[in-house]
Amino acid sequence: MRIGLITRNPRLYSSRRLLQAIRSAGHTAVIVDPFRCVLSVAPLGIRYKHRPLPALDVAIPRVGTLGASVVLAVLRQLSVMGTELLNSPDAIAMARDKWMTLQRLVEHGIPVPPTLFSVDAPQLQKNLPKLGTPVVFKVLDGLQGAGVVVAESHRSAASMMDLFQSARTDFIAQTFIAESESADIRCLVLNGQVIAAMRRQGRADDFRSNLHRGGSATSIELTAEESHIAVAAADAIGLRLAGVDILRSKAGSLVIEVNASPGLEGIEGISLETIAEQIISTAVAIATI
Repeated sequence: MRIGLITRNPRLYSSRRLLQAIRSAGHTAVIVDPFRCVLSVAPLGIRYKHRPLPALDVAIPRVGTLGASVVLAVLRQLSVMGTELLNSPDAIAMARDKWMTLQRLVEHGIPVPPTLFSVDAPQLQKNLPKLGTPVVFKVLDGLQGAGVVVAESHRSAASMMDLFQSARTDFIAQTFIAESESADIRCLVLNGQVIAAMRRQGRADDFRSNLHRGGSATSIELTAEESHIAVAAADAIGLRLAGVDILRSKAGSLVIEVNASPGLEGIEGISLETIAEQIISTAVAIATI
């Protein structure tokens, strides 16, 4: 079976592990850098590195922080041409937009923190007291903790909103969950099941828990409620593979983000599970249905 890995950097840990798992299972791995593709219609096709891209049975998208629109265009082209995708372009696009994600989660009855969104800064500022203080601001398409800041007061919140607006960057404002103590839970969901989970703890000087920003990870046992919420969140967004981030709050477990390209390095090391191999097995099963 020809399995495509759609990635800009095959040297990253997650990509290397997936390539290793593809080859170990006896399949052919095809690395596709979406920025080196030429898409065509009439006739429909993809040229890669000046040659027609061979037909793929299934493809695994790895969408990074930059160039999402290009990656999504390539994934849609592959889908139209008959390639099965582990995660669909529409689901990936929704997961990248924090506000759309929250809307869909609430629509499906999944608990999330109180959140506001508006491009009218004065109106938004009038409503900020509903969130209390501190207030967390997040850009709509930020990943790995980028574009996430906390304002300790409404005065500093006003300054941050001015900064976002001057940069023409859309953002959301969210209640700060102090009792989480700068920690969250990353649940890795694959095909309707939580296959691994870890507790991520932010540095003492950073409220963000992302491992890419110096956070640490430990193993954790999920409650039945947390497992249910994680699976429901991935299903609501339409993702077969998802990293669902949960905060433990006084109000219960809250989903703060759903990631369509979850990293494997931290969670594989904590869980000691063969996660990459499970992902490839799922991708193969999808292609053979």
